[in-house]
Amino acid sequence: MWMIPHTLAGVTLATKIENPSISLPLALLSHYLLDFIPHWTQTPTFFGKKSIALYVDFIISLSLGLFFALKFPFGSNEFWIVILGAALGNFLDAVRIPALLLRRDLPSTQSHSLISIAEKIHAKLDQDVKHEKEKLVFKFTKGNVWIGIGTQILTVVLCLWLLLT
Repeated sequence: MWMIPHTLAGVTLATKIENPSISLPLALLSHYLLDFIPHWTQTPTFFGKKSIALYVDFIISLSLGLFFALKFPFGSNEFWIVILGAALGNFLDAVRIPALLLRRDLPSTQSHSLISIAEKIHAKLDQDVKHEKEKLVFKFTKGNVWIGIGTQILTVVLCLWLLLT
C-alpha cells in the first residue's frame, strides 16, 4: 500500500484515541490491517524515473502528518503523538529502506530478530493485487489494479472524514 493511507490511518488513531499507550500500538498494527486489504502499489525503487511516484507519495504523506500534527502546539505531547502515529503507521515499510537503498535482500526471515519476525508476518499478510502470489486471500482481486487503487482511495477518504469531523 502507498504511504498516504498508512500515514492517515496512524494519524487518525493517534488523534481519535486519547490514550497513546493504546493508539500508538494500534497505529503500528494498522499497517498489517491495511496491507491485508487488497491494494496496489509500485515496487519500491529509489533510483530512476520510477522513483518519482515514491518521492511524491513520501512528500504528501509527510505533509499530511505535519498538517495534522500542527493542529496542536508545536512540540506538545499531542504534536509528538500524532507524528509517532504517522511514523508507526509506516514503520513496517520503513524498515525495508536500508536494504532497498543498498540494493540488498530484505532481512532474512530465518533470523529471530524482532524486525525479521515483523517482516515475516508482513510478507504473509500483504495482499498487493499485482503480485503473482498464490497466498492471496482475495483471489478475485489478483491483477485488478482498480480494486487495489479503490481500496486505498476509500481508506484515505474515510481517514480524512474522521480527521476533519
